[in-house]
Amino acid sequence: MGKCFQPIKDDFDRKENSYPYIEIGDVNIGNATAEHNIISTEDLPDNAKIKVEAGDILVSKVRPNRGAVTIVKDIPNLIVSGAFCVLRSTKAYSPETLLVLLRTAIYKEWLLKWNVGTSYPVIKDKDVYNLPIPLLPEPIQQQISAKVKESFALREQSKQLLKAATRAVEIAIEEGEATALKYLEAQAKENV
Repeated sequence: MGKCFQPIKDDFDRKENSYPYIEIGDVNIGNATAEHNIISTEDLPDNAKIKVEAGDILVSKVRPNRGAVTIVKDIPNLIVSGAFCVLRSTKAYSPETLLVLLRTAIYKEWLLKWNVGTSYPVIKDKDVYNLPIPLLPEPIQQQISAKVKESFALREQSKQLLKAATRAVEIAIEEGEATALKYLEAQAKENV
């Protein structure tokens, strides 16, 4: 993996009043997404250590068999917990392909090979860096990347549709069904 991804351990200056922050519990293991919280600088945990960029891959070093792996979205000044191994692609391998690999059962089990705990397994950065990955042809990586990006976009679209539907129900209750239908039509035109 070392030729395809570089480890990131960039510290940050703590000059801002607050920072967007992701810890392991913020990673949804079901869909490989993560939500950040805005935390004031004085309230950031001691383990808030690494400044990341869009496209970086976060791999949980704590209980890695859970599959808490995600790709960072474009969030300025994003800080993550030191309990993540952070990887940045050297462009030789797509982050989406690595995301899919690390979420497979075989890789989740493989990561446990080096754990240093029993009930609360923990691995080291080097354990992730030293994982062998298959050298897939670029067209296959592009297909995987496209499918992952499409699934993330569809998930975001479904969240927006659910939000609009919820609001439409509220409008129907408060102002009537006709007004709610007009609202939904307007939302549909905005999202086309």
